[in-house]
Amino acid sequence: MSTSPASATISHAGRERVAETITASISPYLRPDGSYLLHNTCFTVIATLA
Repeated sequence: MSTSPASATISHAGRERVAETITASISPYLRPDGSYLLHNTCFTVIATLA
């Protein structure tokens, strides 16, 4: 909830509502041990000036 869009949403809708919405949206990824497993793909570009 620390990203800029989330911060703006918290200002508009409130922290509790945002937390509830996020929790509901990730509920399919809840594991039996109570943790969440989310598969994220990140891309990184490393470049140098020639």
